[in-house]
Amino acid sequence: MSLFSRLAVGAAVLWCGGVLFAQAPNELEQNRLFRQADVILKDAPDALKAIAVDKKNSDLKRYNALRVAQDLAGKKSDLVYYSVPALSNVQYLPDQYPVDGTALCPLDIVMCRGEFEPGSLLLYSAKDVEKVQLTVTDLKSKDGKVIPKADVDLKVIKVWYQNGNAWYNYFGDFSHKLVPELLLNDENMILVDRVKQENYLRVNYDFGTKYFWCSAPEQIDPGFAQHREPVYDAKTLQPVKLIAGEFKQFFVTVKTTEKTAPGLYEGTISLGGRMNVPVRVRVLPVVLPDPKTYYNTDYDFYTMLYCVPGSGQYYGTNGNDQALSDKVALARFQNQSDHNVKYPLYLGLWRGWEGYENVKNGIALAKKAGMKLDPFFEAFGCHATSSVEAFLHQKRNAGIAKKAFKDLLGHTNLWPAGGEEPGYGRIVGARRNWKMVHDMDMHVMCNGGDRRNFSGYNDEFRVGGGFARFKEADFMHRIKGRIGNYAGPHTGPENPDYMRRQHGLGLYKKDYDMMYNYGYHEGGWNDFHTNTYRNMNLVQYVRDGIIDTLAWEGIREGIDDIRYATCMLKLAEDAVATGKTDQVYAGKKAMQFLALLKEDEACLYAARMEMICHILTLSKMLGK
Repeated sequence: MSLFSRLAVGAAVLWCGGVLFAQAPNELEQNRLFRQADVILKDAPDALKAIAVDKKNSDLKRYNALRVAQDLAGKKSDLVYYSVPALSNVQYLPDQYPVDGTALCPLDIVMCRGEFEPGSLLLYSAKDVEKVQLTVTDLKSKDGKVIPKADVDLKVIKVWYQNGNAWYNYFGDFSHKLVPELLLNDENMILVDRVKQENYLRVNYDFGTKYFWCSAPEQIDPGFAQHREPVYDAKTLQPVKLIAGEFKQFFVTVKTTEKTAPGLYEGTISLGGRMNVPVRVRVLPVVLPDPKTYYNTDYDFYTMLYCVPGSGQYYGTNGNDQALSDKVALARFQNQSDHNVKYPLYLGLWRGWEGYENVKNGIALAKKAGMKLDPFFEAFGCHATSSVEAFLHQKRNAGIAKKAFKDLLGHTNLWPAGGEEPGYGRIVGARRNWKMVHDMDMHVMCNGGDRRNFSGYNDEFRVGGGFARFKEADFMHRIKGRIGNYAGPHTGPENPDYMRRQHGLGLYKKDYDMMYNYGYHEGGWNDFHTNTYRNMNLVQYVRDGIIDTLAWEGIREGIDDIRYATCMLKLAEDAVATGKTDQVYAGKKAMQFLALLKEDEACLYAARMEMICHILTLSKMLGK
């Protein structure tokens, strides 16, 4: 079996654990292991034995020590690492043994050229260690090719308190629970008090450092202005503290370019000089296409997010610092582009020439970050108006915007916003406004529910709220329209597997044209500021940039799943078109796999590996 096959099979076996939900062992399982403690601990390190036999420790902590001792199989090490799926639906908490991980296993990643791809590992120490510095080497192939260590991003996952519905939904709850979420360079940027169940955020004032209580209930306003306060993460991964008998998660993201040579690249992650974690990255001879729709591989699948500042960016909330506003805006555009969200929102001319310079500046920043601006969504508004005067004003604004964007973008493929979840009365009232836009050779996109009985004939792009349904997509396509989705769910759940599924193949296989969710950042650092909804955040802002989350990494992989499916399906169509029996069979086999894939329950890692196998087979048969 080739090394790629071993990596692929090993990854599928390891990562299929991502469908697991159970984490803590039941009492019978604990007792079973306790009865075997003498045998299990016979050759275990003394520090690990001490944790396992000390009755002052919780049963769960003792059980975990026994599981780790089994995994060590006699190796005299106080430090153990586990390779785990980066986007598992299992929460890797300090007191939870990684049920879907493998001890002392190389960190294996399979990826395409020009892609970001994650991996993850957990550390378990039998002793308290005040500072451990993790460092990564260059990744090298046997023929001397290199993925530089600067393109291997290493973060610690911060486990902190969120409200009681964390991981599962976006509704408020008064209770507190620990959840893994933030990708940090400095874990001490946030302090977590497990006794009080509170979070404290570091603020670096000129007069010294202060920790701000960022888990206060909504009745208490600590007066924290998130865009003005000097909150910073470190630029690189800082030393971390290991607590005896606890697990700590780390996240690894490898970046390749389209020019990265295919092959196997190997390196290590040093655990403070105490041991090394082997890292193996298989780079495929494939550059992924932009995502296309399942029902037609010539149609683009669009990706965008709500909850970003308007064309003025952050200027009005950060103390009127234009340079800092531009820096954070560029970081946001780059962050979204790097996570496969390619179309910017809220850069439109909503009141004619007013704000033109802001729009011009925002578009320049979006271009610099590689965002896509054709088509250009929400260029202006064309919602229902209540008077002739208001309609004429909107018509004048549409003409101004069309001319302005022709100059700014070089095209007039504009899709203004037709309304914000309008009711049926406002939908009827918007008909003439939408017709005005169509008469000017532009288009309309409008969010909200089904409106087929009120304006279906001029409903070009309906962005529906709630969970995606195939029958809704089918209807829109039958009337030559398109359909997007939001709130299926809103952002908020930290579970990266769930967010990957719902924003990726969960939309693609149901024939949707767009991911248009709410929101990118809505609510700040405090998850307890309201009892109605949780923060709908995929990122957190620091003074000069962006903090990523597990859910956000899940969405990037979800869109990549669509890109892999697009690549496979285009090759399959080419194979069928040859008319050669073997190639037709290979193409239809790939098509059949995708058609039979149960996107709501399949192991997404195994599905990805299966798509890769079809892509490589078809590419070889077609000579591509």
